[in-house]
Amino acid sequence: MANRSNPPTDARSLAKWFAEGVRPELAALEKEKKGSSQSYELLSGRLVDKRGPNEGIYQFIIADGTRIPEESEGRLITANEEYAVTVIGQLADRIDLSVQAQALPPGIQRAMLIIDDTALLRKLAEALEEISENRELSASLAVAAFHPRMARVGFAKLTATPALVAFDGTLPATSADCPWRHTTWR
Repeated sequence: MANRSNPPTDARSLAKWFAEGVRPELAALEKEKKGSSQSYELLSGRLVDKRGPNEGIYQFIIADGTRIPEESEGRLITANEEYAVTVIGQLADRIDLSVQAQALPPGIQRAMLIIDDTALLRKLAEALEEISENRELSASLAVAAFHPRMARVGFAKLTATPALVAFDGTLPATSADCPWRHTTWR
């Protein structure tokens, strides 16, 4: 068993090592908060994509602009209904939720989003334990990226490529055509 100062170097053992660190943290949080959750006021919800008869994507304005982690699961409570939801994404004060319902309303003017504080940490522990038990899910690249002593942050200079004939370093057309504007060019 690896100790804190000497983490394992193979992917499965490293996942188990991380899971062993997450579980006590999770237990302490659950004991301290006694299963608490956070609530957020959501306004002006509208159905933006109907995924099926019982699932839809809604976009809301989050009243206080708080950042809520993606994949957080919780409940959406309105004056008359309660729905199971998963956070899909957030951009500034706009939040997208996957909503499960028997009947999807076209809009929800006001609701409270209730998120379990420890649910994502619990999911992480479960995923790490699954990786540690299943050889097919582990990869040596994980050790390079997540081992405390092997992971490095860095950059590499791109070499000239014949396919980029008119490359002048600014990439205006590529940036303009890129559907994901979060790409950073330096």
